[in-house]
Amino acid sequence: RVRVQREGRVWLQVAIPIGNPDAEAWALVDQAKALFVRWRAADFNLRCWEADTKVIEDTKHYIVAVSIRYTSERTETA
Repeated sequence: RVRVQREGRVWLQVAIPIGNPDAEAWALVDQAKALFVRWRAADFNLRCWEADTKVIEDTKHYIVAVSIRYTSERTETA
């Protein structure tokens, strides 16, 4: 049995139609970040860390991409 460590990112996008206030998108981004950032599984084998955000250019929607870093550890059969 081998202890395996992995890391990666959880990706999500928030999109609202152009014309709606940008604040609506950022409120949803804040809610998503509140769910994931610094979250951990009860057994500590999966943890989420900081989040990065980036506005994506689009002609029909105001889009914010959210990327949350995670790490995981588990035991696997070799």
